[in-house]
Amino acid sequence: MINAVFDWLLELPPWLVLTMAFLFPALEASVFVGVVIPGEIAVLVAGVTASGGRLQLWEVIVAAIAGAIIGDFIGFEVGRRWGAALLAKLPQRLIKPHHIERGRHELRKRGAIAVLVGRWTAALRALMPGLAA
Repeated sequence: MINAVFDWLLELPPWLVLTMAFLFPALEASVFVGVVIPGEIAVLVAGVTASGGRLQLWEVIVAAIAGAIIGDFIGFEVGRRWGAALLAKLPQRLIKPHHIERGRHELRKRGAIAVLVGRWTAALRALMPGLAA
C-alpha cells in the first residue's frame, strides 16, 4: 500500500507538486493547518520529485521558502485580528487552555526570542500567530 501511495505521489504533475510545495507551508501558519498537516510533507514530496528529474531542486526551494514567508505574514495578520477567537475554537484535547496561556506569557516575557523558538518548534509553529495576537 505504501508503494502505491509513493507511486501515486511521484506521478503527480510537476506544476501541482510545486503548488503544493508552496501552499502547504503557506497554509501551515496562516490558517493553523499545521496543527493537522505539516508543510514539510509537501516539501519532501517535491524534493523526491526533483530527485527523480521531474523538477529542478531550485524550483522546490524557491516555492517552499516563498510559501513559508508569505504564510508567516498572512498568519501573523490573521493572528492579530482573529487569533484569540480561532485558538478558543481548537479542541481542548488538541491544545490545553493552560498551554495557550503559558505560551502567551512566554511571548510577552521574551518577545522576539519566543517567536523565533516557536517558529522552530513543530507544535508551536502553527499556533504562534494566534498567540502573538
